[in-house]
This record gives sequence, structure tokens and C-alpha cells, in this order.
Amino acid sequence: MLPWFDANCMIGRRGIPHPGAAVTAQELLREMDRLGIAEALVCHAQSQEAHPADGNAQILQDLREADPGGERLHPCWAVLPPDLGELPEPRRLVAQMRSEGVRAARVFPRTQLFPFSAWTMGPLLAELEAAQIPLILDMEPTHWSNDEIDWRDLLEVGAQFPRLAILITHASIGMLRHVLPALQRMPRLFLETSYFQPHNGLAQIARRVGAERLIFGTGMPVWSPGPPMQMLEVAELRPEERARIAGDTMRELLGLEPGKSRAAQGPGAAYPTRGAFDAHGHLGDWFRTAMFDAHAEGLVGTLDRLEMAGLVVSHMLSIGPDFRKGNALVAEATARHAGRLFGYATVNPHYVEESRAELEQCFTHPGFIGLKFHCGLHNCPVEAPGYRPAIEFANERGLTILIHHAGPVEHMGPLAQEFPRANFLSAHVGGWNGRVPDVAMRLAKQYPNVYLDLAASTVYNRALERMVREVGAEKIVHGSDMPLMDPAFQIGRVTKAEITDAEKQTILVGNARRLYFGGREIGAR
Repeated sequence: MLPWFDANCMIGRRGIPHPGAAVTAQELLREMDRLGIAEALVCHAQSQEAHPADGNAQILQDLREADPGGERLHPCWAVLPPDLGELPEPRRLVAQMRSEGVRAARVFPRTQLFPFSAWTMGPLLAELEAAQIPLILDMEPTHWSNDEIDWRDLLEVGAQFPRLAILITHASIGMLRHVLPALQRMPRLFLETSYFQPHNGLAQIARRVGAERLIFGTGMPVWSPGPPMQMLEVAELRPEERARIAGDTMRELLGLEPGKSRAAQGPGAAYPTRGAFDAHGHLGDWFRTAMFDAHAEGLVGTLDRLEMAGLVVSHMLSIGPDFRKGNALVAEATARHAGRLFGYATVNPHYVEESRAELEQCFTHPGFIGLKFHCGLHNCPVEAPGYRPAIEFANERGLTILIHHAGPVEHMGPLAQEFPRANFLSAHVGGWNGRVPDVAMRLAKQYPNVYLDLAASTVYNRALERMVREVGAEKIVHGSDMPLMDPAFQIGRVTKAEITDAEKQTILVGNARRLYFGGREIGAR
């Protein structure tokens, strides 16, 4: 067991609630017990969505009622630029924090509309540095491709306040080209793991700047705790590195005694990655963000280390400028790693006259088992005439098409009805927030050949449980978008969910066996 300390939690009602997620401190403690998390640093939702003064007072009251001895829940206060006097002046504010046992501060620059910089925050940063109180910089993600802070300002803060510990929360895969240089230049910059999910990212960051720069957090109650937990549990790290990330470093920063491990109480808490089949992967490097171990040998190494059953890939060239070269590289990789890597053949709807011949050529290779449409990068909706020859090909052979949509998802429904022998796997439905109706989910209930792919960087808490209730586990297919995202992170949303072991098996491997291998063992055709 690891000494889990969650560095990124909130309690309190929100303007937009997240169904089934913890709201009160008592509910948070029950969820921590289910997962085996011993302690947590907790901020109040009012500090973000109302005003820090409201949330800071409320968090003290709520935590004292739920955890009178302060043994498990530790308060965190939100702060603001000091010039307008919305909170006590910096020296007095920090003195209040120390007297109330508040060991960390937090800022929300994006939603509270101020730049995180030395010129807006300087006097307060100086007091926090002198008091050795770490500051949490919340990136407040809207999507992995959105970068919301000025990294030059952050580096200037690091230069002016070199002893101030700053913890970035919710850093995404899209920030990798900023995060690593910043970590290398700022020795007191730390990276929280709730949204940080590059393939093998924890091990790679640990090798470059040290495991002590990584800090475990979940983002509860908005974000699911399972992904960052599973990712850390199986990362290629030494035991002492794993323990540091899980809680030891954060306890040191907060001036707390070393923590004890806590046994999980809920079912399936240690459910393994072994045997999972990944239906959404890629080969090759990409222009949008950096990726680690993005080529065939790196992917297979991860499959072997996690004892996964296999991975279906399309090439980044295929979904971009050169589908023919990309398909050829997939053919080579699946031949070199037969039974471990499998291929999606990709076509470009703007070159429709080449589609049929290209697909015929691809399927002379035994490694190809499906088709991939990236309607977004090709800027062409799935119902466009340019995709029709490929859909006809899939229907003739009973193949599955993984579709990254652009345009109305509703148009997948008539295609599913017209081509009943093809299976339509709607990509990234796993990013559903658990609240608003989802078109792909409605189509999955309506058409027997429409399925839902789980791969998504945003993993909302309790959304999978609700998805299983609404459409059934037999309609949900595990995918990770590896190497853009770490497969263990994506598996964790399933393994730590409160669904049955049979439902977990259906999602992680059973549906793939049925869709790609006719119900036979993985690799059998």
C-alpha cells in the first residue's frame, strides 16, 4: 500500500453539480476510505466560484465538524492579488493562515481573471515564501489543448521568489513542451498528477528532474480519482519514488509528519491492468504536442510491462497529411509485433478515388482489423460522400470503424441503419461529464452496431458509473489514445469505478474480443 495524500481536493456545493460526486467533508472521507487515501489537502468550492473570503471561512468550519482532530483533512485557502484589499494585507493574511493551521494557499487565475505574476502577487508571494507556505497554481483546464497561463510570468515568479514552493495542478498533456523546461529552470516548481497523463509521463519526468517534483492529486470531486491512482501504481518507478509521489513529498512541503498507508475498503480497489485490450491508439510523433515512447517498440514495451492483451493503432501520418504512407508504417509495425499491435486502416475523404484500392491493399496484411476516420483533422463529417466507399468496405467485411467526429454526431445514426454489418465506434465519448444528454450515447441505445469509445483526457468523477447504467457495459469499449495519453490512466477510470468486476471485464476486453475477433481470443481471426 502507498501512503496516499491527495494534494488536490475540494468540498462544497457548486453552481453546476457533478452527479454522485462528494459534496460534504463526510462524503469526501467516505470516498477516501473506499480508495485507501489516508489524507487530503482540501479547498472549498466557494473559494473558486464565489469569493476566497467566503470559501476560506467555510472550509475551516466544515473540516472541523468532519475531522475534529485534523488528522486526515487539511485546509487550503484561496488567495488573490493584494492591491485591492479583498483579503487581509499579506503579512496579516499569512499570520491568520498559520494561526488557523492552514498550510497551503491556492490561486485560480483563469476564473478569477488575473495574471499569476510577480507584479500582481509580489508582496503576498514574499510572505508565503518567508513562512514556507506552498502555493498551488490551478491551471483550471477546459481542454488539454488550451494553455491558460503566461509561462514567462511563472518563470519570473520563480526567479524573484526562488524558495517559494509552487505546485501546478491540472497540468495537461498539451503543456508538456512548457512544463518540462519550467521544471528544469525552477527547482521549487512541482507538478500535480490528476490531469497529467502523457504516456510513461511519470517515469520520464522522474528521470529528467526527479520523482520528488511529482505530487499525487485527484481533483475530486469533479475529476475521477481512479486514473491518477492507477497510473502511479503501475508506473515504471522505484518503490521509494512511488511513495514520494503518492504522499511523502507533499507532507514534507506542508510540514506534516510522515504518513501511514490506509487500506482501501471498496470493491475492486486493486483491480489490475492485466489482460486489457486497447482499441484506440496511434503510432508516431505529432505536431500538436510532445509524446514519450511513441513508436512501435515503446508501445509494445508498455503493453508487456502492464501485461495488456493488445493495442489497435493508426499512424499520425494517416490521420494527417499522408494516409498511404501512414498505413504502410502500420502494416510494418503490426507485422513486427504480430499479436501485440493491430492496425486501423485510414483513408482521407478528400482523396476518395484512392480509398477502395488503399483499403484492399491494407487488408492483404493480417494485422489490420478495423478502420479509423479522423473527421476532425480531415475537416469532413462522417456522412460526407468521401467516406462512403470506406463505409461500404467495412460493411462488406463486418469491420469496426473508429470515428473521431466533426460535425453533428446524429448523422452516424442513419449510417448505422444503412450499413448494419459495420460497427460504428464513436471516439472520445469517455469525456462525457455525466450531466447533459449525449448524442452518441442515445445512438448506442438505439442502434445495435453503435458503440462508445472511452478515450478522453477529461475523466469526470462518477460519469462512467452513470454511462454503464444508461447504455450497459456491453456498449462501452476501452481505449486510451496511447501514446498521447497513458493507458494506465485511462484503465484506472474502469478499475476504480463502482461497477461490477464482470462489467469491468466487458469494457476492458470482452467487447473488443467480440467486435474485432468474433468472440475468439485476442489475435484470432
